[in-house]
Amino acid sequence: MGRVLNLMAFVVFATSLFMRSVDPVIPQIASGLNVEPTTAALLSTGFTLPMR
Repeated sequence: MGRVLNLMAFVVFATSLFMRSVDPVIPQIASGLNVEPTTAALLSTGFTLPMR
């Protein structure tokens, strides 16, 4: 049971990390698209929707 639990914990951690991978580049994306950073932050939500 311990091995399965460790694997599940790793998968949850990796998924959470991957979902937040867009956040550091939001200012660059916003300036490239000529939009506000809050609008570009919606990209993070859109990026994670296919994963669910």
